[in-house]
Amino acid sequence: SIGTEYVSEQKVVKKMNNINIFLASEIIEISEHKTYLELTSRICYYDDTNANGVMLPFDDTTEDKAQTLISMPVQAKYKTNKKGEPTFGSHEMCKDNKGNVFFNTSSIGTHTEVYIKPDTIKTFGGEIKKLPCLFAKYRVWKRYKNVVGAVQRLFSLNKLFSSWEIIVSAYEVKDGIKKLTEYEFEANTLLGFEFATPS
Repeated sequence: SIGTEYVSEQKVVKKMNNINIFLASEIIEISEHKTYLELTSRICYYDDTNANGVMLPFDDTTEDKAQTLISMPVQAKYKTNKKGEPTFGSHEMCKDNKGNVFFNTSSIGTHTEVYIKPDTIKTFGGEIKKLPCLFAKYRVWKRYKNVVGAVQRLFSLNKLFSSWEIIVSAYEVKDGIKKLTEYEFEANTLLGFEFATPS
């Protein structure tokens, strides 16, 4: 819910109680350990918009915001596809009879490290750019054998996607672009392409 709105020269600044936003990331590497899989993902890029018209700015607060992902959960909803193969669902967002929103996913791991470095990416606008990007390492616990099977299958198909979750407390809107100015990472959810398309 929006608390205060300021308007000045086509720029809207919104202070909010909190809102959840989900955006896509790319898994680039998996290594196997005795009790867990370690995944490395490019979580997001900064200073450009995504398909939802949302941008994370790169500034002197970015590193501190990135650190909020450490120790936060990796989420997933294990499913099988029509062929009975292991996969994942989506964020599985639901509402109860009182209108409260919740996510029917389970914690399957945790984030252990984040770092920011430049990377060449293709933006949602189709341009090739070198931008600062947030990378994360996280563990998926091997005690969940079905989940591990889904991770390995989807990664081998180059179709293991994830969508990060953040809680936004303030943003600005200018020229139709929502620039998030105050936020914390809440989780990262692994997605199955049969049931979910990253935003």
